[in-house]
Amino acid sequence: MSASMPAYMSDPTDEQLSALNMAMDHKSFKVVAYAGAGKTTTLKLIGERLRGRGLYLAFNKAIANDARSKFPPHVECRTFHSLAYRHVARDITAKLSLPRFSPKRLGDDLGLQPVQVRRQMDGVNKYITLTPARLSRFVSDAVSNFAARMPATLRQGTYSSQAGSMTQMQSSCAEMLYPAVEQRWLQSIDARHPAGIGHDIYLKLWALSKPSIPADFILFDEAQDADPLMMGILTQQSRQVIYVGDAHQQIYEWRGAVNAMKNCRYRRHY
Repeated sequence: MSASMPAYMSDPTDEQLSALNMAMDHKSFKVVAYAGAGKTTTLKLIGERLRGRGLYLAFNKAIANDARSKFPPHVECRTFHSLAYRHVARDITAKLSLPRFSPKRLGDDLGLQPVQVRRQMDGVNKYITLTPARLSRFVSDAVSNFAARMPATLRQGTYSSQAGSMTQMQSSCAEMLYPAVEQRWLQSIDARHPAGIGHDIYLKLWALSKPSIPADFILFDEAQDADPLMMGILTQQSRQVIYVGDAHQQIYEWRGAVNAMKNCRYRRHY
């Protein structure tokens, strides 16, 4: 069998051949592989053998560019965001080049007022004043958390950060700030509003359109760094998706990534 393999896979391991056999069933599954175990090489082997239009997805543009020189011509190599960018209105993606509002300017724009909240310090309840600039940071965080998750509607209580990661102050302000969070989300998707946006906004808009990814099979590298929105988009696809990752290499937890390798309920291969 090795004689017919691509040059870069002339000596595959038994585990890699087993992953290839699973891929030939045309069903979705996940490959759990640790550092140095050949995750991307395994995907290249699978991409070489599967027929039809393939899509290799990566988080990093440099990784996607490097993959283009390694994968066969029928496998397109892209980042998640570049896939979304092509399908969102240009007047929205143009907001990427606009300057972001400073916390003070955003607080003024949203009409936020100083508030006092109770905080326990050294076992004693004390009241501290939160400025509009500080509150606007809470609002921005809430919009980012909503953008990284699958719910289609921004509702009170659905935009909070990951369980256990909200600070006491954010939690105490969540209900009060809900109107401002809603207003900031609507500003983000309004081409007429002058505040700049991040890439998470147009990715969320693309997800809201319930996209059908134009590919016969999808190879998702470094899947452990997927946020809930990315995983939601992929699990809604009707085509084969192969997830490859290593939970020990998770580096994007700070922006809402989840341990996707544990949370996606597909057949598992090591």
